[in-house]
Amino acid sequence: MRIIFMGTPDYAAIILESLLIHYEVCALVCQEDKKAGRNLHLQMPATKKLLLQKNSNIPILQPHKLDDDFTEILKSFACDKIIVAAYGKILPQKILNLAPCINLHASILPQFRGASPIQQSILKDEKYFGVTAMQMSEGLDCGDILGFKVFQNSLQNARELFVEIAKVAADLILEYLERWESIMPLEQISFLCDLQNLSLNIFTDRFRNFYSF
Repeated sequence: MRIIFMGTPDYAAIILESLLIHYEVCALVCQEDKKAGRNLHLQMPATKKLLLQKNSNIPILQPHKLDDDFTEILKSFACDKIIVAAYGKILPQKILNLAPCINLHASILPQFRGASPIQQSILKDEKYFGVTAMQMSEGLDCGDILGFKVFQNSLQNARELFVEIAKVAADLILEYLERWESIMPLEQISFLCDLQNLSLNIFTDRFRNFYSF
């Protein structure tokens, strides 16, 4: 299976490292290098840094615009799946049409859509944290759910939580890729918002009944 991976920060780098062990990643798409820190030094995305440290020959693409020309470049890789994790831009429909696009969103959707789900989960003092594998559509984190993993809030600090969620996401995408042919996408529905009132076992049982995991 040939995979294009689209992701930028540390969260995405942990997921990418896991995929590299098990699948053929034919291209990385990440944000452009940006100035950061007190001295505004140019810094590369964590995913790009990972591949360079590994001396990988995987092409690294950092488009300024996701336009028609870039879409044609992606098309040339003839991938089977596009995996997205905190890429940082909304994908246009032309890219979504190239191959099945799966987003690893760092919350239990439909809660905390958008750019900072982990921070929102911490601020809301959620009983559970989690990651959702979502079939991407042109809207913002509104596609059908393909699977998710949850774990309890054990008062992790922010750094611990970021790493734990990334590792859970890495496990989730490997499970999905092993079983994708038997998974039935499920529309995001309101009962998922009521996670606080469910025990972990009941929630997991419902998950298994819906997703054939």
